[in-house]
Amino acid sequence: MTARDHARVLLGKARDDEVAVRKLVDDPDIADAVVGFHAQQAVEKAMTAVLSAHEHAYPWTHDVRHLMELLEAAGSPTTGRAPRRSPSDALGGGVSIWRDDRRRP
Repeated sequence: MTARDHARVLLGKARDDEVAVRKLVDDPDIADAVVGFHAQQAVEKAMTAVLSAHEHAYPWTHDVRHLMELLEAAGSPTTGRAPRRSPSDALGGGVSIWRDDRRRP
């Protein structure tokens, strides 16, 4: 599989997670953590797809900030704003906690 083929696979998986987020976000029975998990997975997979397409190595990680730094180092355009660290990072968890306030009254 070429780097571009691998990137296409990753991007397809990112789209799958995005579809899950769009379908789950308005369902009050679905926990924020579930929606956040799929949102973060979509972002991670999209970022690694770009790295893969340009044949840049990347680690197996859930650290979006680190992936953004790799993208910037590789010369890929970003917004220039890395996500802030989550409380779990301080505990060595490395997984961001996302919350969508639209879901709460």
